[in-house]
Amino acid sequence: MAIEYLLFEILVIGTGANLTLEEYTKCLKDRSKLEKAIGRLIPDYESIQNFSSLLIEFEPSLPKHLKWDVKELKKSWGILSEYLHWLGASNLTAEDLAWCQSAYQRVEEILFPLWGKLSSGQSMTMHPDNMTQEVRDVWRDYKAGKIDISSARVRLQILKPVLNAKYS
Repeated sequence: MAIEYLLFEILVIGTGANLTLEEYTKCLKDRSKLEKAIGRLIPDYESIQNFSSLLIEFEPSLPKHLKWDVKELKKSWGILSEYLHWLGASNLTAEDLAWCQSAYQRVEEILFPLWGKLSSGQSMTMHPDNMTQEVRDVWRDYKAGKIDISSARVRLQILKPVLNAKYS
């Protein structure tokens, strides 16, 4: 359920908190719709996460930026969802010590690293609607593949004094 929450968080943050009630309701009814909604509503999720991390480099007071691998979260969600559903006779599952130990180990292998990451920073995205025009121009060039992340960093370093003066 925590992984499902993370996927919903990715969806809400990635859409700039503009997830419609209709889209949200679709996702609640069918897990596959949640997965598809992320791909459809945030097609450039990985790029915006990388760019957001770059922007955070320029503001050291912000917490560590957590970037999530949606495919890995979906894979883990699929593995762990097995334990949320009936698996068969209880004497072969929940009452069997070997099964319980195996299940605990499997859950631990997935959830402990997620918890470690969750407790080390914040999930966030700098949504393009919230960027200044100058930063949004750099984002658009990065998103379009006209520049790489290193070039974006240089352009933002050049812009920093101008933006500080303009917006402070």
